[in-house]
This record gives sequence, C-alpha cells and structure tokens, in this order.
Amino acid sequence: MSRIAALPRRDWEVYGPELGRELTDMLRTPRGRMLLRPVQAAGLWEAWQCGGLFGSIGVGFGKTLMSGLLPRVLGSTRPLLLAPANLIADSWKAFGELKEHWQIPRGIRIESYSKLGLPQHAGLLDAYEPDLIIADEASALKNFKVAAVSRRVARYLSEHRGVKFVALSGSLTEESILDYAHMLIWALGSSAPVPTLGECEDWAACLDRGAENDPFASTDCLVPHFGPLSGTAEYREAYRSRLAGTPGVIITEDSWDGCPLRLRAISVDTPACLEKAFDDLRELWATPDGYCLGDAAFQVYAVARELALGFYYKHVPRPPILWAEARRNWARLVRHVLQRPGSTWDSEMQVAEACSVGALPSREYREWLAIRDTYTPEIVPEWLSDHALQLAERWGREGPGIIWCEHIAFAEELARRTGWPYYAGGGFDAKGNHIRDGRGTVIASVEANHKGRNLQHQWHRNLLPSYPNSARLLEQLAGRTHRCGQLANEVVLDYFLGCKEHALSVDRVYEKAEYIRQTTGQKHKILGAEHAYGRLGSGPAWR
Repeated sequence: MSRIAALPRRDWEVYGPELGRELTDMLRTPRGRMLLRPVQAAGLWEAWQCGGLFGSIGVGFGKTLMSGLLPRVLGSTRPLLLAPANLIADSWKAFGELKEHWQIPRGIRIESYSKLGLPQHAGLLDAYEPDLIIADEASALKNFKVAAVSRRVARYLSEHRGVKFVALSGSLTEESILDYAHMLIWALGSSAPVPTLGECEDWAACLDRGAENDPFASTDCLVPHFGPLSGTAEYREAYRSRLAGTPGVIITEDSWDGCPLRLRAISVDTPACLEKAFDDLRELWATPDGYCLGDAAFQVYAVARELALGFYYKHVPRPPILWAEARRNWARLVRHVLQRPGSTWDSEMQVAEACSVGALPSREYREWLAIRDTYTPEIVPEWLSDHALQLAERWGREGPGIIWCEHIAFAEELARRTGWPYYAGGGFDAKGNHIRDGRGTVIASVEANHKGRNLQHQWHRNLLPSYPNSARLLEQLAGRTHRCGQLANEVVLDYFLGCKEHALSVDRVYEKAEYIRQTTGQKHKILGAEHAYGRLGSGPAWR
C-alpha cells in the first residue's frame, strides 16, 4: 500500500460540534459570549494535532477568528499572518473586536503579499524569522514557480523545517491540483495526501479540468494510491475522498441557512452602433480605431467584454512595432528564467539586475532597455455607446444594491452620471468613506472589494455588468452578501449578458465549479443557486 493510501481518515463534521463546546471553554475570555463553530474548532484541533492546516473553508465560516487563535493553539511566539493588502486594516479591526471574547495573542504580525513580493522586502521572512506562517486568502500563493511572494515563502519553509504553515481560503483552485498541492506539502509534510511536486504534475494530467478530453492522459500514476478505476470521474471522486478525509485538511460545503441565492441573467441588446465594431473585432482582430491585436484568446476576448459595456480602452498613441516586439521578447525571457527549475530569481526586477551584471543572457534585456523609454502610452476609454450605463443606472434606482465593476472606466463614468459612491482602492470612496459603512446603491471595484468584506448587513442585491471568467472570483463576489449565518431572506446576483464572450464566461464558470466539486467536495455557490433569465431592451439580441 502506498504512503498516501495508508494515511488515516477522519470526518471532522462528526466530532466538530462537541469539540466546539470544549474549545470555546478553553479559548474564550472570562467576559466572552461568542461560541466556536464546529468548523472553527475542528480547524484549530487539526492544526494542533498535525502541526499545520490546509483549510479550504468557505466564505463566512469564520476564518478570521481561526487565524487569530491559531498562534495560541500552536504555541507560536513569532506568528506571521499574510493577507491581501486591502484586507490588513479589516484584519486589525476584526482582531480588536474579537479580543473581548477570545484569547487572541498580542504579538501577531500582519504583512501583505504584495509587500513580501517586492524586491526591497526579499529578506523580510529571514529578518523576522516567523515560527508560524498563516496565509489568509492563500490562493495568492498558488503560483509558486513564478510569483516572487510564493517563491520566498517556499524557500523560507525549505530552509526552516520547524516552521508551521497554515493555508486558509474559500477558493483555492478552479482548474488544477497544482494550484495548491505545494501548500498541502508545506502544511502537512509527509502526511500530505499528494506525492512529491514532480509526481503531482503526473497526477494533474489525469485529474485537472479538461483531463477527461485528453486521449493521451494516463492514469497509471494513480493506480498505486487509489486502485484500478474507470475514467477521470472515478479517479476524481477517489482523490476528493482521500483529500477531504485526511487529518489536517478541512474542506467545507456552502451553508445556505435557509437563504437562497438567485442568479439572474439579464440579456442586453447590442446597439446598432456597436455591430460593426464586434464584427471587425472577431473577424479581423481589429479595434474600432483600426489597431490590430495579436492575441485572439486573450486580447480579442477582453476588448469584446469592454465593447459590451459601450467602450474600449485605447492606447494613445498605439505602441510602435519595434517597441512591442522588444517588450514581447523580454517578457518571454523573464518567464523562462522564473519558471526554470532551481532558479533563485523571484521577480522581473531581479532578472533585470542579473542581466545587467552578466549573470544571465542579456541581449533581450539590452534591446528592451534601449527602447523602453521611447514610448509612454496613455490608456484612455473611448466611448461608443451609453446603453449599459443606462441599464446599470436603471437597476440601481430600483432599490439599494452593489454594482460590481471590473472596468475602472465604466465605474467612474457611472459614478459621475449618478453621484453614487465608487469604492475602489482599499475599499474607500473619493471622500474617504469605507464600503462597510455604505448605504443605498453603491459602485464597488471588483479588484479592491471581492475578498474579505462582510457586506450582508447593508445589501442583498448585486449587479455584475461584466460576468467574470473565474469561478473563484464569482464565489468571492457572491460571498460578500451571501454568507454563512445569512441575515437576508434572499440574495440576488444579476448579471448582464451583452456579448458572446459573456456567455462563454458563464459556461466556463459552470465547468470550473463542477471541477471544484468533483475534486475537493466544495460546492460552489453557483451550483446551489436558483437561476432565472430576464431581458432589457427591445432591439436585436446581444452579439
């Protein structure tokens, strides 16, 4: 029997409720009135038993309290909590409120992933020497081969074997076990339910999204651990069972608590003035000003989503051909260096420094450096139609809600037209007000607010003018107002269908959500939601 097959199994949901009562008595302050939820108690217990934790724990299940109590449970003297930069203030605020009820130690240090990823902070971990690293919203560490912050965490854990690691996130993957396999190993070591990272790539070829359509994918590598099974679906189920049943792994299903989530697709007519723009974009890969794009899979797709909202981003002036070619060659070299096994470089800046001193081949760097400063574009929105702005405004005037904007130009123009506050960087609007204090209809930056915010007290209506292409992102967005212990009777998530690319995103998110369910057991919100269809306008259907 293989090491992985021989790992013990347990079901945390069986012992979680009773353990919650016991740990509440141990960890609560004399004046405390709060209770630990079963999943919180199980996570703390598993971390203590296993010396680390891998928590794929849904939105609203109380990960913040867990991160505050883990240093106490694990006996840490130098705990480090890593979090997205725009959630650090929220974390401090939450800890301040929770200390009345719980024995949260004073010495927790909180740093952002973005800070740790900067070249000037490459030595942060070595300088502080944490004995416990807690990664909140741990998906920020998924790309450990390229991202500087992930590589620095990996290197520190490799050089300091006694350091404990905890990963916490409601959405760790949507396509590949490689998104998180390294974090399982960091947290659980030889008790992780995955093989070495090299062998994980063979597993991924059999288990990842799309593997069922690969005629060359061989399941031979899985047989020693799960036995001879038939097809991708059975191996995914066996892997899911092994993962979820492993001590030190906590995976939750969403809790609806009697509160349905309703998703409504609103079909938006394409104005006649945009029809030629869509035709030229898809057939010629050309923007409305005649600039030819070089990538159908990404650039054409992105511009189509902009056109569906009535505008497109325009570089003024467009980059010269020689500049664009030099930039492309340099970017290709950087990717190659960062992805090379054993590379000690963590970022583009470090690769540039290595090229400048002759430690790396420098032809691409010299060519890029020679031409880099000859072109500085201004990126401006070019508006062709205000139809989507009108529809978003109509939606917002029907009742209080959040309009989630992926595109800054659309958000700023909608705010200018309506006077509604636009909460962007750090969750603040132009007057310095935070979104958690907002009321009525508001506009929210997706990038700045899709994680960590508990907004269920103010809103239960949401609008997505541009449907995301990521199941992880949609889960996080829905989770701002649809949470465990929900207060509202129903939460509504409306989204515009304004182009074929929006519809393609909807299909992709369903596929990714189903993959998540098959391989982790975590039920994506979209799979438990009620679905409806609406229509705005009376002209031809969306393009």
